[in-house]
Amino acid sequence: MLQELHTARYLTLSADVIECFSSFPYLLASHPSPFSNLISLTIDYSMKRDAYKVNMSSQGAINFFLENSPNAKLILELPKVRSRS
Repeated sequence: MLQELHTARYLTLSADVIECFSSFPYLLASHPSPFSNLISLTIDYSMKRDAYKVNMSSQGAINFFLENSPNAKLILELPKVRSRS
């Protein structure tokens, strides 16, 4: 499926998608990233209740998406902080 998106310049993925990819590091290692045109990769953590607990194993999946687009910017969308009243 990702091969069909190989020309994408802007890609936004939910944190859940990144965590899912992170669960299969052997697949990431055996396939090159199809994304060579990325300008930005946005990971949306805004819907995760515990976004502050970003799993470090997710870095492998993020690296996979960026490996063939070395100039792409990584954008992390985090939940808005609610002020305590």
